[in-house]
Amino acid sequence: MKSCDDKCCVVTGATGWLGRHIIQELDKLASGIFVLLRRKNGISASERCKELEQQTGVKSKLILLEIIDNRLPDIPPETTHIIHCAAMVDFSDNDTIFQTNVGLTWDLLVAASQLEQLQIS
Repeated sequence: MKSCDDKCCVVTGATGWLGRHIIQELDKLASGIFVLLRRKNGISASERCKELEQQTGVKSKLILLEIIDNRLPDIPPETTHIIHCAAMVDFSDNDTIFQTNVGLTWDLLVAASQLEQLQIS
């Protein structure tokens, strides 16, 4: 893969198996990596980001974008790519699953439509 030094990527699902591998590859390619995280199982988004840094070895490029109350934070205008691999897989609460898997995906698409530098491939 060629270098993407001028690329800033937003990654959802960064703490999952696939997301961690994507983060490690982006560390070689992108100038900035924004990770969308939320508080989960009593662990703050900030702590989860620190754990991700430890697991992947990526430190300087990870920038936390915190989801609070199922509200998507502002996506930075310099974002050139979005890699969406997040999903809720606990099927015990259908309303929460819908809000997370469909609602936040929709919000992400709406936010992406406002990004002038976003590249679609």
